[in-house]
Amino acid sequence: MADEQTTPTENESRSRNISAFSIKEITTSGVLIATALGLIVIAILLAFYIFRGPIVAAATPNPDKYQAVFLNNGQVYFGKLKDTNGRYLTLEDVYYVQSQSPANGAQAAGNPNSQNSLSLIKLGEEIHGPERSMYIAREQVVSYEDLKDDGKVVSAIKKGADQPAPAASDAPIK
Repeated sequence: MADEQTTPTENESRSRNISAFSIKEITTSGVLIATALGLIVIAILLAFYIFRGPIVAAATPNPDKYQAVFLNNGQVYFGKLKDTNGRYLTLEDVYYVQSQSPANGAQAAGNPNSQNSLSLIKLGEEIHGPERSMYIAREQVVSYEDLKDDGKVVSAIKKGADQPAPAASDAPIK
């Protein structure tokens, strides 16, 4: 009886080897499947980010207000954002700020009171005659914000809306 307890039978040894092999095989295949699924999820998220933009819920701009849209090249456009969910943002009724140097070289002559003046220009009044909507690639936008109705930009837009826009042929060419 002592020999039977110390020496396993051939069937018991084979059974232990098969179950040990199966556990290793299952563990290895489980790791491979989990790794493959993880890589697939990462690939899907990466593709979504590249073709659709960041996976964040963008704040919806107030449709009744004007927005300032800040681009990564330093430009700022003002208008009404209509579509912020796609690859391109749609900005309508677009304005931008243009700096104008003082005339007669007053600043160069050392006049400390001369300053650059800023003008609010409505898109569409340029010589090339663009439409009044602008489509901006999402990756170019740093941020956007709603503007106050009593702010300087919105006040200037509303004031300009009361006056007829000059014809493109009437605009001076510089």
